[in-house]
Order: sequence, then C-alpha cells, then structure tokens
Amino acid sequence: MYLLKLSTWILPFSLLAIVNCIFLAFIFFYKSKFNKKTKLFISLLLLCVASSFSDYIFHYYELYSYGIISIVGIIGKLGIGPLLLLILKSIKPTSQISSYYYLHFTSIIIVISFGRTRSLGYLNDIHIVCTLLLTIYLAYSTKYLFTLKQRNILNIENRLSPEIKAILLSVFLVWISFLIQIYTREIKYYIISTVIICGVLYLSIYSLYKNKAKSSGSSKKSRLTLKERELVVNKLEQIFYEEKVYRESNLTLTKLSQKTKIPTYKISIVINKEFHKTFPEFVNYFRVREVVEKLHDNSKNNLTIEGLAYEVGFNTPSAFYHSFKKEMGQTPKQYKEST
Repeated sequence: MYLLKLSTWILPFSLLAIVNCIFLAFIFFYKSKFNKKTKLFISLLLLCVASSFSDYIFHYYELYSYGIISIVGIIGKLGIGPLLLLILKSIKPTSQISSYYYLHFTSIIIVISFGRTRSLGYLNDIHIVCTLLLTIYLAYSTKYLFTLKQRNILNIENRLSPEIKAILLSVFLVWISFLIQIYTREIKYYIISTVIICGVLYLSIYSLYKNKAKSSGSSKKSRLTLKERELVVNKLEQIFYEEKVYRESNLTLTKLSQKTKIPTYKISIVINKEFHKTFPEFVNYFRVREVVEKLHDNSKNNLTIEGLAYEVGFNTPSAFYHSFKKEMGQTPKQYKEST
C-alpha cells in the first residue's frame, strides 16, 4: 500500500525534473559565461537528462506501445555520455572539436532506426547498454580531467568551475539512478533520484547568477569580451609553452605586458578569472612543471634539485621549495624518491 501511494508521485516528480532540466538548458544557453559550443553542449546534455526522466513515466504508465515516443528516454540516455565528453573538450575558448567526435552519437541513430519495432524486453536490454556506455564515458572523462591536471592548467581550472562541477555531479547522480533502475524496481528510489538531481542542478543556477552578480559589480575596464579573452589565452599559451618565458628569473607582469603587447590589466584578468591564480602563482606553476619533467630526464642527473630550480627561473631555493610543495603536495625530495 505504501509503495502504491508513493507510485502516484512518480508522474509529478518526473515532470518536475523534466521541466527543471528544460528551464536550466535555456538558462545555460543564454546566460552562462562559456563559449557558444560549450553552452550548446551543456544545454543539449540537460535536455537529454530531461528525456531520460521521461523513461520513468513511460515505464510506470505503460506507454511503450506508442511508437517513437517509447524510445525518447533511451535516446536521452545515449546522448548524456557523448555530450559530457564534448563539454570537457570544448570548455576552453580556443578549443577545436574534431568531426570524428560526433560519431559518438551513432548509437542514437541506430536506436531510432530499429527501436520502434522492438519489444519492451528489447528496450530493457538497451537500458543496460546505455548504463554501460555512460559508465565508460564517466570513467574516460574522469581520466581525461586528471590527465589535464597533470599536464596543463589552462584547461583543468576552467573545467572545475562551480557550474561544471554541478553538471559533473548531476551526470554522476543520473548514472547512479540508471544503476538503481537496473537492480531494483522500487519507485521511492526513482523519486529520491529526481529530487536530488534537480537540487544539484539548481546549485548550478545559483552559482551562475552568483558569478554574474560579481562580474556586474566590476568596473567596465575589467570586462573582456570572449574574443579578447581568446587572444590573451592564445598569446599566453604561445609565450609560456613555446617560448618558455617563465625561465626569466626577473619576469614581472610589466615585462610580460611589454613582450606580448597586451595591457597588464587584461593579462591579470585572464590569469585570475580563467586560471584562478595570481601572476606569481601562474609563473611558478610552469617552472615547477618543468622541474618535474627534468627530474624524469636522466640526462639531468648531474644537476642538483636546486640547480634545476635556478635553470627554470627560480631566484631562491626557498621560493622553489614553497612553490613545489604547493603544486605537487610534497617536497622535491619526496617526489623524486616516489618516482
């Protein structure tokens, strides 16, 4: 009797989740700070989440016999994983999405082509496949983020903005709800899942408007257009990755501005807002990363750790040890011994 009464809530809660996701899709597309590609992928992902919730309605109200509408939930489930990957790939303003990434959506075309004529058992089997695919995409996305964290600050900091954290957490919870749907048929777990996911998504809206409020309070001078941010990011990438300007021990923000012909305030804004670091932290990050690379280079075994530090631009051993510990979580000696 208890579950029977609880089952009456599956329709309103699922509809609430669907409406929320659609609403958030429009909010992210028109109000978020991301580039156009990222906004589009986030909005599509939210629409896919909304579509996946419709599967609960179709299942519990036995609507699977209504042609193409019966596989709307499955299509949504298949789209979540690929869109998550595209979001992580596109978050950087200057990123380029290779056309082969869109082949990840082939499974949706297959389901649309053959799903209409299949039985409910077929759809249940597809749900298991959807859960398996999302598991793979989540695992790959997690590995991708950790790889970026080890290699490149320019991507990982943007990807871990509050809005992106909320999206990642929501996808993880959706994945949990898929697992629950496979291993149990208790309605209360579906309702709990939809409520939690909606709550997490609303956190992303709060973060979105909180950041917007902060930016609106800033002076006009501190506001850069997307094109301006892209130009600064491109130039910083070139001068730090290719020219290794951080090796200059006396490098200052003014000197960097002179080298790049970019005003100091624009460089500061991009480093602070895009990379979430101060200028000294930004420079020392690259210095520490090169030291880490040299510690793995056998040809540098004749140099002491302090010698490596001086070689990449540090002025004093104390500044180097402080920066290394902050970036790597351990001292240079501990790191070298562990590797």
